[in-house]
Amino acid sequence: MGRLQDIIPQVLIPHVPDLRPSPFTPPSAPYAPFTTPPRRHVPYWIIHDPNLADLMMERLRVYLTTAPGGNLPPSLRLQQYLDYLPEDLLTTFSGALSTEETTNELWARCLWPRIRYAVRDVDQNDTLAVGLLKSWTLYSESPDALISPTSGTSPRFHYEAKGWSVFNALAPQILELAQHVEGGQVGTHLELRINEEDARSVIFKIGISMINRDNPMPYGILFGGHQFMLFSLFRNESALGEVYYGLACSGVIDCTDITRPLIPLVIYCLLGNPNGPAQLFSPSFPLPPIPTQITQDEKPVTQGKYTKSMKALPNKINIHTSAADGAQSRSFSLCREPIRQDAEDFASNASPAVEILLSECIGHGVAGQVFVGTTDNEVYALKVAPWKSGGEMLQREADIYRVLLDLQGRCIPKVFGFFSSEYLKVLIMEYSGSTVQDVSDLSMDQRHQLLEELCLIHERGVVHGDLRAENIVLQNGSPHPIDFSHGSEHQCTGRTMCSELIEARQFLLLSPEPRQR
Repeated sequence: MGRLQDIIPQVLIPHVPDLRPSPFTPPSAPYAPFTTPPRRHVPYWIIHDPNLADLMMERLRVYLTTAPGGNLPPSLRLQQYLDYLPEDLLTTFSGALSTEETTNELWARCLWPRIRYAVRDVDQNDTLAVGLLKSWTLYSESPDALISPTSGTSPRFHYEAKGWSVFNALAPQILELAQHVEGGQVGTHLELRINEEDARSVIFKIGISMINRDNPMPYGILFGGHQFMLFSLFRNESALGEVYYGLACSGVIDCTDITRPLIPLVIYCLLGNPNGPAQLFSPSFPLPPIPTQITQDEKPVTQGKYTKSMKALPNKINIHTSAADGAQSRSFSLCREPIRQDAEDFASNASPAVEILLSECIGHGVAGQVFVGTTDNEVYALKVAPWKSGGEMLQREADIYRVLLDLQGRCIPKVFGFFSSEYLKVLIMEYSGSTVQDVSDLSMDQRHQLLEELCLIHERGVVHGDLRAENIVLQNGSPHPIDFSHGSEHQCTGRTMCSELIEARQFLLLSPEPRQR
């Protein structure tokens, strides 16, 4: 395999200045835009087939960790992807990619885990017994199939349908952004945040104009559910005029995350169709209300008020949504489904139904939205899943909380029940307060405490699977992990060997665990 310049001499790789952010650079800081390359179409990178995806990623892993000198014989189907990778990543003039060791670290600790965790999707297999944890695969449905999910294709559209339904509601604003002319280019420039979990990630700025058939630069997209990542080649020059090449990657982008700007949803919807903006479809399920912006609760949550003294819920509850902007309020009646919680958490069947009023939306996960719910004198957090597949994930999350029963109320939120109706599944937990903004805001003792709590979770055979700032709450000054929607059964191999615990120490800005001799 030749060098990059020999493989695609006709394509001018965009020039990008030094991408190393300083320690004092704000997370959203932009850098100079790309130099406009020739208007030449370069196919973008979408993974359709899980077997091809796994094969391609394994080839790519070997290729990146052995460069230079990699001489792989890729298949014809993989050639179009590998042709656009630089031959020599070891001399890339971009700081952290300058040696073989850090190149391997970039792959092992950044790209590979992000790909495996960010684009995994549940492989729906009706032959599996209900309640079994299904295997995770690197997989994405054909974007064209998303346009018409009722046309006989596989019904795996719970994440995508959620994104598309929001796209429908916000289509005028999205199309206005896509048609905006800025600096002679059609589209709106995007500023992607630096990945908070890994300092080696880079910020890069791309225009929506690159998405049409006259794609101006080689780039890639990995889709998976409602999350995706962008990859791009970049070119740099040293002070002596030497040209270097590298592979830039964004952080994980969530198109349904309401705490982020609308831009990720824009590019998700436009990238989802190779022929331009997708045609809208009318979903067959009732549209939930569009999420409202998170309102941070600065009030401390006292252990006595919201944990130990909370009463058990009866087997039936009524949930009421509050009316906003003239919208009509709605009510739902739900009944408890058993998750084999301690008997003391169950009230008598004869107890009257509890009335719970949903107020603000405080979060958004793969299984559904999280709302604050109040009764006359209690406050709860309710994770609501209005789709069948989301309900199945919520049921699995409830089962994980059952496995972690002895940690509830001290390391993780206490669960008060799993309720369902014909249209909704609801997991009711204690309200633990607001999430942290950045792990660097935590003290060293708090970060060590969080690591110890993760170790306790691992000791009980559970992996969290989605550790990030948005999934950490501060309760009376103590940090605790929340949201086990990505959790699964796990056999921990120890602090020095377990991949999640190793990544957790890195994420929490802690020094590596010394290896046992």
